[in-house]
Amino acid sequence: MFGLSGIPIVRQSMTTERLGARKTEARESGAPTCPKCGKPMFKRTQKKGQQQGREFWGCSDYPNCNGTRPLDLPGTSGISR
Repeated sequence: MFGLSGIPIVRQSMTTERLGARKTEARESGAPTCPKCGKPMFKRTQKKGQQQGREFWGCSDYPNCNGTRPLDLPGTSGISR
């Protein structure tokens, strides 16, 4: 059975489960919280633009919230995904 996007429904639910696991892991790992909404942040890598390849903290609720923080904030060094 396929969903509206043409992706099998099983794959969509696995993606949802994986995202939920990442959010739980971010909460438990001591990742910083989003300055806009207070949810845990993920370590991300910029894909486009002049600073391509730069790592930063991005909100786990993206695209609903676009809060970011630089990776080198005091107290956040050494925290990985």
